[in-house]
Amino acid sequence: MGSLTMFRVLTRRVIGVSTQTVRPLSSTPCLRGMEEFFPDFSQDETDRCRAGRMWSPSELRQKSDVDLHKLWYVLLKERNMLLTLKHEATRLRVVIPNIERTFKVRRSMAGIKQVLTERRIAIANAKADL
Repeated sequence: MGSLTMFRVLTRRVIGVSTQTVRPLSSTPCLRGMEEFFPDFSQDETDRCRAGRMWSPSELRQKSDVDLHKLWYVLLKERNMLLTLKHEATRLRVVIPNIERTFKVRRSMAGIKQVLTERRIAIANAKADL
């Protein structure tokens, strides 16, 4: 029995909820080691250079603290991969592909910090009012 199937069975037995909407959180395969910090060059050039958009603070405000924590580490891993790619491109004297991804990751991480600071201030104000 697979681990996801076992999780569904145990969840139904213990808390009696449906787990039909359970999806794995990981967006990348777990490669272990330094391979995680280098992009997969077996993809087509157009697919490899396509990048998503950054997270806006208004979108991040709708996320829970747990989701923000997970997103922070996904972005941290992406930032480290981009810095590794930049270092390798500099070492090999080649052009860095899709350099604007670094800006998007940095802005998304700044947005998470902004949202967490707003929440911390709101909690402090609520405690002061009591």
